[in-house]
Amino acid sequence: MFGFLKKTRKRKRQHDGNAARKQRSPRPASNDIMYDIIKKISDLQDQIGRHDSRICNKIEEHDVFLRESHHEPMKKAVIEIMNSLYNQPNPVREEVVKLIKSDERILSIIGDDKLSAGDVAEKMGLSREHVSRRISELTKCGLLTRIQEGKRVFYVKPENE
Repeated sequence: MFGFLKKTRKRKRQHDGNAARKQRSPRPASNDIMYDIIKKISDLQDQIGRHDSRICNKIEEHDVFLRESHHEPMKKAVIEIMNSLYNQPNPVREEVVKLIKSDERILSIIGDDKLSAGDVAEKMGLSREHVSRRISELTKCGLLTRIQEGKRVFYVKPENE
């Protein structure tokens, strides 16, 4: 009887040891791992290439828009910003180009007139909050001047005061 129990115990220990060994080291072939890594790198390079070409197209569109602009301080600011952003990640460049376009559009809408943020937002078709934020930034930069008449606030270009 003791022999029977002894064999059962041995068999159980061997079985547990093999199961633990199998769970610890599931190693796939190294060629498969390298192939997967190379494939992922290739896919990422393709995505980056597509993203870069979209960014370049948007920057070219902005350059054409900027050449047609007649606001000299804005042109200089844009050139400085674009030069400083050359080494920045692409999404940053894209956001800056969007902001510059909206700022240039705000300045062209105000033109020689005296308009409130609500008037500009209505003409642009954007939210008043967004336009107010951009106008306050333009005011801080000195590209617009704030004029308060009673409860209403108007914005003009400094040369048109």
